[in-house]
Amino acid sequence: MAITKAKKESIVKELVDDLRAASAIYVIDYKGLSEVDDNLLRKKMHGASIEYRVVKNSLIKHALEQAGVQGLDNVLQGVTSLAFGSADEPMAPAKVFKEFMKGREEQMSVKAITMDGTVLPGSALDSVASMPNRKEMLSQIVSIILGPGANLVAIFKGPASRVAGQVKALEEKLQG
Repeated sequence: MAITKAKKESIVKELVDDLRAASAIYVIDYKGLSEVDDNLLRKKMHGASIEYRVVKNSLIKHALEQAGVQGLDNVLQGVTSLAFGSADEPMAPAKVFKEFMKGREEQMSVKAITMDGTVLPGSALDSVASMPNRKEMLSQIVSIILGPGANLVAIFKGPASRVAGQVKALEEKLQG
């Protein structure tokens, strides 16, 4: 059954909204994925709060044009699905895809990734997936900031506590 023009326009509008809201876009080739695996992937994406959609290339092209996203036209061939990384977790889809693709490399591949307007080849998936998420990055920054201060406190506290202990021992000896 053919999709009506109104339905196509609705799909393109939704895609434009998703594209504009995303800080990362993953273009996936899923040509050999079984229906069971496709459903499993959709569940994993949904469980990670990741928007994942299978859409015709022609509709994707219209949405990309309307959203002002460039550099992905050359990868829109064959069967294509899209996953969108949020501003808080742009690497989340990469982590899900990397884990899911283990043993399924022949059935699916990442065609391209765009992060804040920069287009990366699909081969960059491992690098993107290994990047820390927002929470991990913030904790690393806090550790870096607090690290020297904590070391400095330990340096000053160490000798002072030893001296205080010796003074207290001397005081107890004199009193006793």
